[in-house]
Amino acid sequence: MKEMTKIFSTKYIQVATHTFNNLIQLRQSECQGSNPLNVVIASDRLIKLPLTKAEGLWLVFLEAGQETNEFLQDVYIPINCEFIVGRITGPDSIKLNEVYRMAPGHILQRTTYGTWLSQQGFQTPILPLVKRRSNFHGHTITATAMNYPPLMKMDKNNRMTGGLFGMVWMILEKRLNFQTVYVEPEQKTWGAVLPNNTSTGIVGMLHSGKAEVAVFNMLMTTRRMEVMDFTIPLLNPTYHIFIRKPEQITLEWDMYLAPFTRRLWCALVVLILIISSILPFIYCVGHYHGLDRNSVNNFRIRDSLFIILAAFCQQGVEKDTPQFSSCRVLYVTTYFTAVIILASYSATLVSFLTVGKIILPFTDLEDVLRAGTHKLGAVKTSTVLYHFRSAQTGLYQRVQTHLLHEKHNSLVTDIQSGLLRVCQEPYLFMAMNTEVLPYLSQMHCDITSLPVTYFRVSLSMGLRLYSPYKPFINYELQCLYDQGLLQSYGKVCLLLFSSNKLMTETGSVLAWNICCPYSSF
Repeated sequence: MKEMTKIFSTKYIQVATHTFNNLIQLRQSECQGSNPLNVVIASDRLIKLPLTKAEGLWLVFLEAGQETNEFLQDVYIPINCEFIVGRITGPDSIKLNEVYRMAPGHILQRTTYGTWLSQQGFQTPILPLVKRRSNFHGHTITATAMNYPPLMKMDKNNRMTGGLFGMVWMILEKRLNFQTVYVEPEQKTWGAVLPNNTSTGIVGMLHSGKAEVAVFNMLMTTRRMEVMDFTIPLLNPTYHIFIRKPEQITLEWDMYLAPFTRRLWCALVVLILIISSILPFIYCVGHYHGLDRNSVNNFRIRDSLFIILAAFCQQGVEKDTPQFSSCRVLYVTTYFTAVIILASYSATLVSFLTVGKIILPFTDLEDVLRAGTHKLGAVKTSTVLYHFRSAQTGLYQRVQTHLLHEKHNSLVTDIQSGLLRVCQEPYLFMAMNTEVLPYLSQMHCDITSLPVTYFRVSLSMGLRLYSPYKPFINYELQCLYDQGLLQSYGKVCLLLFSSNKLMTETGSVLAWNICCPYSSF
């Protein structure tokens, strides 16, 4: 042992030796902020218990004639643990195998990790851990979920049928080769962590160990991270302020000027004045040279202006106008230009009149506070209330005091109740677009959202705390994003669920905000 320590020291590798009788002592001796390689040079049966559920990197050397399956018979080595067993196969060679189990009591999985030869040195695998163990060997994972379209769709028999999170999970089943058994949560809610450290809903299913994975859109919060884990985010939605869509569309008089820009209107006026000036000039030159003595006398610029205006209004020309050939060419050019401009104006005006512009009474929270005509509410257990209650000054503090305080009776028990109040009274409801989508088709009024959004959050799948599946699921999710499949699944689910009740001017209600997973932190 001293010789080994000396060799590592010459290579500037820090080495420490210690003894342990249980896993707690081993974890207390680990380096802070690093993942050390634990080398066990003895294979006595007394060290098998501390090895159970061990974390980090392990290298165990077995004695001659000792079988790996026999030595690790009762030891659970999670799939995310790099546990390497070394065996001397010759005077100058050592064979290394990595072992793990999908669950306690399951078959010990063993694959070749590498070899060491005295002349060639150490030959390590090229693939990383997440690729070397991308096969779960048909393992059954216990998951919990609820029917929550379009993010999660389940039938009456508690079987998953689709949705964004459901489609992604089915892809993970095929890629990692595992099966899923769904357990219905006792309380069909997201769940919360109570002050006594107990939890409810889906959070409680993961906290108690009744489920290993939550195939559901779980909002990532610091309080939940104390009792459960999360995958990398699939969505980064924001909180919207929902309002009843105005039933009457306001048509303003300036709409008839809207088809053309101000610069185009000015150019059109200048063009009319120029043509009105050219026509009398041509008449005077032709009359001076006696080209047409039967033409009208005393043709003034005022007469020319009325003729050109009539042409742009698609009116005819009287007989007593100048009849010179050059004047007729100018008439044809003017009429041709007027027809093109009128056709463009008419087409644009029809589109403006057909698609009415919805004018909302508010744009953001500042307008809501200033007007004081509407109540602002949210779900009582919503995470968004934490942001307002924790604000000491500024806009959010004023919103909490004047709109969201419990004394104003603006908080509701669920999303559906909030949307019903939006249809029935002057009421604004603050929620995520992903929460509102399932209920919009059930409302008897059209609902839209204000253009300004607040508080971007992360929606992920839930995992049991310290779940061994986390690195493998995260890697596959990142691959789905890099390949563009995650964005495609989101668009498909949105199109399948969209209806005429999904009304918004800005399109924000229908936006998924598919995120790049690792850029969300």
